[in-house]
Amino acid sequence: MSHHPPARIPRLLLAALSIGVVAFVPLGGAVPASAAVVPDDTLVLTAEPASVSVGDTVTVTVSATGLTDLYAYDLDVAADPELLAFVAGSGTTPAGGFGSATGEAGTVSVIATRLGTSPGLVGDQTLVTLSFTALTAGTAEISLAAGSLVDSAGAATPIDTSDESLTAAVEITGVDDAGADAQGAADGAGNAGSGGTDGSTGGAPTSSGSLAITGADAAPWLIAAGIAAIFAAAGAVLAMRRRTR
Repeated sequence: MSHHPPARIPRLLLAALSIGVVAFVPLGGAVPASAAVVPDDTLVLTAEPASVSVGDTVTVTVSATGLTDLYAYDLDVAADPELLAFVAGSGTTPAGGFGSATGEAGTVSVIATRLGTSPGLVGDQTLVTLSFTALTAGTAEISLAAGSLVDSAGAATPIDTSDESLTAAVEITGVDDAGADAQGAADGAGNAGSGGTDGSTGGAPTSSGSLAITGADAAPWLIAAGIAAIFAAAGAVLAMRRRTR
């Protein structure tokens, strides 16, 4: 997929923050020598879950292992804007510093820095966590398009973004597809419930033999039975009255 050029403002802001690193070193103190902040192959981008439906949330994480002195960094995370939308305000960076994540034209620009004389990050760290909303069906690719790492001396190391560990894909299923599957299952259940070859729509089976009685045939018998019941009740009342006399 094509990547959008890195945002200009975050780069300038990161530069200003990096210059401020040296300013916080006490006068007369030694500035630490530039160190290899982290090898490129220890950076990993992940996207979870790997399969979602339209409207679901995808969580993208960029993490690093074996850090030695990471004081500041900037990252450009690229995602197809037709398939994924960045959730504004969802960016999370390590505590104890300043962090920002802004999305524009398919790229989320992340900057983060420690503050003052705070030590640089070491060991295994989650550099940023971002949230995206799935917009439409398709295979969405998310990748680290650009970035750099800055140590406590202000020396920046560009990130080699060609590594496969910095690209992830998410399969998005459309809501219409899921709805069609559910409707098909419902239709199948309805057809299974309808029975008979005489066009009936279910219920107790009817007999086609001589014992079968239609609604028209049953009507005279029901009327006769009702009249007989009325006469029987009237006779019972008259008998009771005669006994009481």
